[in-house]
Amino acid sequence: MESEKRKLARFRALMGAFVRKWTVEIMYCLYESKTMRFTGLRKMLSGISSRTLSDRLRELEEMGLVRRTVYAEKPVRVEYELTPAGRKIGELAYASFEELVDAWDQVAGRKGGRP
Repeated sequence: MESEKRKLARFRALMGAFVRKWTVEIMYCLYESKTMRFTGLRKMLSGISSRTLSDRLRELEEMGLVRRTVYAEKPVRVEYELTPAGRKIGELAYASFEELVDAWDQVAGRKGGRP
């Protein structure tokens, strides 16, 4: 029973990290594009503020899911990419995305329709 409680706590922590606004979208952009600069991410994520994007990238970096690389050029170039752990989570999450959406549609009674 104790191991089940630990598993549930770990699952709750994982889900808690991903329910933050914009986290899933940022991870998806980096998963699909491999490496992106801040302005590229901001353009892809219409509606996100620079502050929010910066905060989420910092959080993902602290969690070990995103790597920030600064190139000593003029002007300075900064690129973001998923770490191996972030890439693995992306593979698991996005590989089953269509199945997840289809299952949700059935539960929600949408019969294959997308919101």
